[in-house]
Amino acid sequence: MWFNVHDDSVQLALEFVDKLWLIMALFCLMIQSLYLTSKGLDTHGIIISIEDNRKGMKKTRATSNSIISEIEG
Repeated sequence: MWFNVHDDSVQLALEFVDKLWLIMALFCLMIQSLYLTSKGLDTHGIIISIEDNRKGMKKTRATSNSIISEIEG
């Protein structure tokens, strides 16, 4: 879709869409914030924790001077 952005009617439409987007973005976030505030801590959120419970493994790495042993964990 091609149109001249310098046309007055197109500028008016784009300005309207821009202001509408700004108002809706702020309004929707405000409603979400009010909803979460009214629920307090009872939001039924799921907490996911990912961790590695394996022991560290001994690895060797060759360098130009020597072999370095290191424990990662």
